[in-house]
Amino acid sequence: MASAFIATAAIPGVLPPVKTSEHWLVDGALVSRVPVDLLGRWRCGLKIAVNVVSDPKAEGSDLHADLRRAMNGPFGLGRVITRSWELLGVSHGTAEAQAADIVIRPRTHLLSGGDFGAISAFVAAGSAAAEQELSGILDAVDKLLRRRPR
Repeated sequence: MASAFIATAAIPGVLPPVKTSEHWLVDGALVSRVPVDLLGRWRCGLKIAVNVVSDPKAEGSDLHADLRRAMNGPFGLGRVITRSWELLGVSHGTAEAQAADIVIRPRTHLLSGGDFGAISAFVAAGSAAAEQELSGILDAVDKLLRRRPR
């Protein structure tokens, strides 16, 4: 279990993958940011996704402009890689979340994923976002239960 936890930060080229006896483990975001497709394999009746990658346009930011500024600045390679990774995350996360019935979008744009001291702030953002979607979730569950033969 500790290997899996450490691997959540493993991005080849940045932090090394974690080797177990059977597998190489890396950050799951390398494969899927919002893995809704897995829920279909398990025949889930209601797919609820949590997309923690904020849409920069909704938050008043422009990742494309930030990326252009980073490319033109001194020592820009690190910022370009970071901004490119964020842009990829927004694009893939948004596309993958579309397969969900309900998407919870915590407001995480002001928080840093690398700030482990901010865990309670992330939890609070997730709780607030779930509260906003609660009536839709309850309605969807009610509809799902009414459709089931008894």
